[in-house]
Amino acid sequence: GVETLGALSAADPFFQAPHFQKTTAKRDTLMKRLLSIFLILAMALTMLAGCGGTTETSSQPTTSQPSAVEGTESLAVPQRLMLADGREVYTRLYSMFVSTAEDGVIASDAAALRDLLTGVKPASTPIGGAGYEGTIYTTGDYIVTTDDELKAALKMAKSGQVIFIPSGVTIELSDLFYTEGFQITLQEGVILASDKGVGEGGVLRFAHPSGIMLLCGNDSVITGLNICGPVNTYQGNVATRKDTGIRFMGKNVTVSNCEIASFSSTGVLCSAKGSGTVTQCYIHHCEIGIEDGKGSLVAEGNAFFANATDLIYNGEPASLPQGNGVLEASQPAALAVERVQPDIVSTIFPADSYEVYKLLGEVAEGDRSKLIDALAIHSGTTDYYRYRDQFSITQDGKVYGISDNSSPLGGGTGYGEIITGGDFTVTTLRELKDALAGAKAGQTVFIPSHVQIDLTGSTVTVPEGVTLASDRGAVQGDGSVSAGAMLFTTTRQEEAVKLSGNARLTGITVCGPDTERHMTHLQRGLNDAGNQYTDYYYKLPLTRGVSVLGDGATVDNCEIAGFSEAGVYVGSCVEVKVHHNWIHHNQRNGYGYGVVLYRQSYVEIYRNLFNFDRHAIAADGSAYSGYHAHDNAHLGTAIYHIFDAHGGKDRGDGTQIACERIEMNNTVFLSDKIPYKKRGIPQEYSKFTRNIILYPEKLYPYRSLYGENFICEDNIWDIRDQKPVYNFEGGKEFSIRLGGDVRMYEGMKSIDAKGYSLRYAYILVFAPTEGGYYVCEYGNNLDDGSIDGGNEIVEIPEGGFVLCFPNDAYTAKNLYTAIANRYGVIYNTTVGMNADFFATLEGTTLTVIQGE
Repeated sequence: GVETLGALSAADPFFQAPHFQKTTAKRDTLMKRLLSIFLILAMALTMLAGCGGTTETSSQPTTSQPSAVEGTESLAVPQRLMLADGREVYTRLYSMFVSTAEDGVIASDAAALRDLLTGVKPASTPIGGAGYEGTIYTTGDYIVTTDDELKAALKMAKSGQVIFIPSGVTIELSDLFYTEGFQITLQEGVILASDKGVGEGGVLRFAHPSGIMLLCGNDSVITGLNICGPVNTYQGNVATRKDTGIRFMGKNVTVSNCEIASFSSTGVLCSAKGSGTVTQCYIHHCEIGIEDGKGSLVAEGNAFFANATDLIYNGEPASLPQGNGVLEASQPAALAVERVQPDIVSTIFPADSYEVYKLLGEVAEGDRSKLIDALAIHSGTTDYYRYRDQFSITQDGKVYGISDNSSPLGGGTGYGEIITGGDFTVTTLRELKDALAGAKAGQTVFIPSHVQIDLTGSTVTVPEGVTLASDRGAVQGDGSVSAGAMLFTTTRQEEAVKLSGNARLTGITVCGPDTERHMTHLQRGLNDAGNQYTDYYYKLPLTRGVSVLGDGATVDNCEIAGFSEAGVYVGSCVEVKVHHNWIHHNQRNGYGYGVVLYRQSYVEIYRNLFNFDRHAIAADGSAYSGYHAHDNAHLGTAIYHIFDAHGGKDRGDGTQIACERIEMNNTVFLSDKIPYKKRGIPQEYSKFTRNIILYPEKLYPYRSLYGENFICEDNIWDIRDQKPVYNFEGGKEFSIRLGGDVRMYEGMKSIDAKGYSLRYAYILVFAPTEGGYYVCEYGNNLDDGSIDGGNEIVEIPEGGFVLCFPNDAYTAKNLYTAIANRYGVIYNTTVGMNADFFATLEGTTLTVIQGE
C-alpha cells in the first residue's frame, strides 16, 4: 500500500483480545424455576389488576432495568433501520435549514420528515419494542461490542448463556465473512440478545453482500436486536449476491422482538430440518420476509412492509397467518417551507438515518438548533453548513481560502461545463460498452439523468480523447436538479472506470460498494512487527472508482464515493485535472484516498469538496512527481491527516524524497486532523499558503508542518465560532474503571512509542499534585515527526503515570475524547494541559474532574 504503518502489534492482546464483561453471579436450576414462577404470578396479578403487558428483565444477573434511551419512545412500529429516499430527506432538511419560517412551522416539518423516515403508518397493535410483553434482556454472560468479541463469545457460550450487544453498538460482519468465511452460528440453547424496547437495541449488519448472517441451532434464541443487510447507497435494488438474515438449522429456534431489514434474499429462512417461532418482529425491505421450508415455523404478531413477498410456504407465496399484518406506507405531510435544492448535489448517503431521526425528534419538540446536526449527519458534510460563509476571507488585499467563487465547489448547479447530450446516448451496460468501443477522439458518450448502470463484474474504459458524460447539476423542467447518471458496483472489484489519455469523465455519480473504515480489520491484518500488511489484510479486495491511466485526462463535476483504495487513482500520468467534484466516503483504514498519485504523476486538484476520506489527497512521493491542490474544501471528517506525500522510507527506495514539488494553497480545512504531514523531503519544495484552517496552529505538532524545503506561511488559523467546552455530559466529573483495555505505565521515566506499540493508541499523562493528579498531556497516533518517524518519547513525571487506551475503547471515546474536545484538536503529545483537569485514582477507578 501507499502508507507504511507504525509500530502496532496485531498479535498484542491489548488490541486483539476480546474484553468480555463476564458475569459472576451463579444461579442454580431451582432458583431459575422459582424466579420464573414469580414472574408468571406477577404478570397474572398485573393483568387481573387491569394493566397491560409488562416488560421483564433478563434472568441473567443485572442491576435495575435502565429507563428507555432517547429516541426510543413507544411507537406502534419501533424502528432502528430506516431506508428512506436519501435525496428527498436531504432536500427537506436543507429547505428547513435555510428557511426563515417560524419555529412552529419547522417543528411541524420535522415531524413530517420523521414520518418519511419511518415510512409506515402506525399499526393498531404494538409490534415488539416498547410494546413487547416478553423478556427483554439488559445484560448477559458476555457483553460484546466488536466483531472479534462476538466471534470469541460464540465459541465460548454454553446452552442457557446470553451474548449481549448493548444499545448504540453496531457490529459489522462482512469483513470476517470475506476474510474467514465467518457466520454467526448459535449453538444449542445459546441466546443472542439486545434490549430493544428498553433501549434502541444493538445492530448486526452486513455492509456488503455476504451470504447468510445468522445460523441457528436447536433451542437457540435471537431477541431484541436490529438485523440489517447491505443498505444500498444508490436508489436501486440490484444485488449480485443474495443475502439472508437468519436461517433456522435446528429445532425450536425463537426470534422475537427484532427488526429485520434489507436482505436481498430472505429475512428469516426456516430450512426443511428446522422449526421454531418468529414473534413480534418487524420485517421490511427484503425480497422475502419469511420463507418456511416445510410449514414447521410459527409466525405470531409480526409486521411486514415493502417486501417483494412477505411469506413463502413450501416454495409458494402464502397468506400471512392470523395475528400478523402488512403495514401501510405513510403519507407524510408536504413540506410547509419553501422547497430549496441543496447547494451540494449528492445522491450517496451512507449515514445512519436513525441518528437523524432522533435529532428531528428534538426539532419537532422546538429545539431548532438540532437541525444543523441532522443535516450534517445525513449529508455527510460535517462542519460545512456551520462555516461555509467563511470559506473566503480577504485580509490586507489578499484572498485566503477559496479565491474565486464564480463556479460551485464540488460542481453541480451553476457549473459552467455541464453536458446535456452527446454523439451516443446509452441507457444500459451493453449500450455503454458498445458506444465506448465505437467512439472516436472528440466524441461524447452520454448517459441521461436518472439512469443507473450496474458495473458489478465489469470495468468500462473511456478511449483516448473520448468524453463519458451525464448532466449532474442541470436544472430539470420541474425545477429539480439532476444528480447525473449513476455507475455503481455492488461487490468489491478492482475498479469501475478507466480513463485513457485526454479522456474526460464528467457529470456522473460513481458509487462503489465500500464506504466503511475497517478499523478492526486493519489491526487483524498487520504482522507481528506492526508495520507491514499481511495476506490477511488483502483478503478484502481494494477498489478504485476512477483509474486515470493516460496523460491529460480530466475528472470533473462528479460525485465519487464508496471505494476502499481511492476515489480517483492516477498512475504515472501528467497534466491530469481533477476538479469540481464531491469526493467522499473512500476511507478504508490503511488506504482510503480521495485522490491518490503513484509514480511519476502530476495532477492539478481544485474546487473539490472532500470528506470521510482517510486522506483527501495522497501521493507515494516518487521523485519527479507532485500535485497542485488549490481552492478545495475539506469538510471535517478524516481518520488521519488530510493531505499527504510519502517519503523514501515508505517506499523502501533508500531515499528521503517526498515528491518533487507540492503546492497547497487557498484551501479550507475544517477537520481536527492536521492539514498535511511531513513524511520526507521534497526535491524542490512543499508550499502551504493562504489556506484557512478551523483550529489554531499551536495545537498541531510543529515538527510535522515544518522542515527542509517545507514552506508553511501566510495562512489563517482558528476560525471557530467559539472554543469548544466539554463538561463531561453535563457534570464536572467522569469516572472510569481501568480494565484490560487500558494500560498503565508508572514507576519509570519515559516510554517510547515504537518500543511499546503505541502508535495506534490514545495517551493521557498524569502529573502528581496535592491530593491527586493533573492531566498534563494528551496525544494519539504517536510519531516523532522525523523522516523515519515512529519513535516518540513520552515523558512520565516523577510520581506520575501514563494511561494508554486503544482507539476503539469505550473509555477512550469518553474520557480521552472529552478532554481532547475541550481543546478541539488531538494529534501528538506536545501540548501541556495547564491543569485544566484534576484526577484521583482509587484502586482501579480513575475519576477526572474538570477545572473551573
